This record gives sequence, structure tokens and C-alpha cells, in this order.
Amino acid sequence: MPTILIYGHGDVIHGQEHVWHVGLEPFRTIKRDRIIFGRCLANNKVQQLINLLARQTVLEVKGRLGFNVTLLLEMGEEVGSPGLAEFSNHRKIF
Repeated sequence: MPTILIYGHGDVIHGQEHVWHVGLEPFRTIKRDRIIFGRCLANNKVQQLINLLARQTVLEVKGRLGFNVTLLLEMGEEVGSPGLAEFSNHRKIF
């Protein structure tokens, strides 16, 4: 079966409270006019949640994916992904 790679990162930077709009905070999710504001919602964590929930849904409906999955989540993206190339090349996942 073919293999797909799902890549994402889980690291974050400091909250930067001083640059948020009035009434919004980096560590609190706030809903305004049908829009949800929250730190990292559009940065990668929700994307990975969607990938995992989609995989779960396919498994529930079909009982199998029909392909292999390699899930690679790293925690060094904000600082240049140290060691990622070596890790990936050693395991031949790219």
C-alpha cells in the first residue's frame, strides 16, 4: 500500500500578550461574531487534530485506511527544526 506522511509541529513561541487586540488573550479562546480567536488555532495544532480525526472517521466508516500513515510531529520548528533532517534521513521517511 502507498504511504502518506503527515507532518506537523507542536512547538510554540511566547504568548506575546502585548501584540494582541484589545479583549483578546493568547491563552484564552474567545468567540466573537462566529469567529473563534485563540493562540495557535490556525498554526498547526488544529490542522493536526483535523488530520487525526479524519483518519479516525475513515477507520470508523470503512474499517481500514487503504494506505499506510507516517505521522511526524516535531517540537523544534520555531528554532529551525534542529536534527529533523538527520532523523528523517536515518529512517528514510521523506
